[in-house]
Amino acid sequence: MRILKGTVTGVLMAALALTLIAAPASVYAASSPTATQTATTQDQTITLKSSSKTVKAKKLKKKAQKIKLSATSDSGTAVTFAKKASSIKGSNKKATKNAKKYITYKSGKITLKKGLPKGTYTVSFKVSVAASTGYNAATKTVKYTIKVK
Repeated sequence: MRILKGTVTGVLMAALALTLIAAPASVYAASSPTATQTATTQDQTITLKSSSKTVKAKKLKKKAQKIKLSATSDSGTAVTFAKKASSIKGSNKKATKNAKKYITYKSGKITLKKGLPKGTYTVSFKVSVAASTGYNAATKTVKYTIKVK
């Protein structure tokens, strides 16, 4: 009778403990192999390329400005931006009213409409990344600050 025991280790911190027992069918009854697998996954971090932008009011008097957002994840899996913003606010009541009138957000793109007054504005939205080998799925709400000077 031969007994084989061993551990096989994979690339992404996954381990496989394997025990196989086999013998000639005429001498012993057949047995089944047993296997145990343990996979370890870790949480992902989502990072925006930039979390703020300063725009000159002079430029906004002439034409609208577009900001395309970019983000990365630990795993290299593509980051998905929410279709709609959670909120668009200004630094005070008047600025918040202006923000809702002059700022739009759609799927990772912010448009500052022509005529947006000076002030500080914040656009909040969700970003997410799907689970991938060795990593859990992740979602987080981020804030992007726009300063018009």
